[in-house]
Amino acid sequence: MARFTRPSARALALLVPVALAAVAVPSVAMADALGGDGHVFNSCVDQTGWVYFTVMDVDPQCADVQAIIRADTSDPANASVVLSQVSWNEKGQPGPAGAVGAAGAAGAAGAKGANGVSGYTTVTKSVSLAKHKTSTLSLSCPTGKKVTGGGAQPTSDAMQLLASYPSANGAGWTARVFNDSGSAHSAKIYAICATA
Repeated sequence: MARFTRPSARALALLVPVALAAVAVPSVAMADALGGDGHVFNSCVDQTGWVYFTVMDVDPQCADVQAIIRADTSDPANASVVLSQVSWNEKGQPGPAGAVGAAGAAGAAGAKGANGVSGYTTVTKSVSLAKHKTSTLSLSCPTGKKVTGGGAQPTSDAMQLLASYPSANGAGWTARVFNDSGSAHSAKIYAICATA
């Protein structure tokens, strides 16, 4: 924002007596050092954004400074200098209190949701397997119910569960079990069923 040329030495010499309570430190440094104290900073700024000087808590008398700069004919640019006062760090007035809003009306009741799962039941069946045999075990849910889970439980460590899955139509459970022992053993298959 600020231009990078400086006022002539003569103009600066003329400004020093007029500055009165001028603070001889850069504006940004002043704001950093004193901004939290509630002080108001006032600057004289020309039309290009150049800050000529900054004073704290007093009127910088920019019109008088502008007249002195314009009176200095050593720099032709001085004749076109227009100074404006810029202030910052001022405490604003509190805004008006907002009106308290009225409570909103209750919304309409939502649509009835679809029926959930009901009629939960577990169906089981035990089957005996001869030695060294593989068997496919199937179990159906009661009429009108669908399978939601299932499994098989061999009664011996010598038996292996080869597969366990819902039937294709979702009405029951299927398991394949292998009896690797030299004697017969049983396995239990179960299906978890419910009305959807």
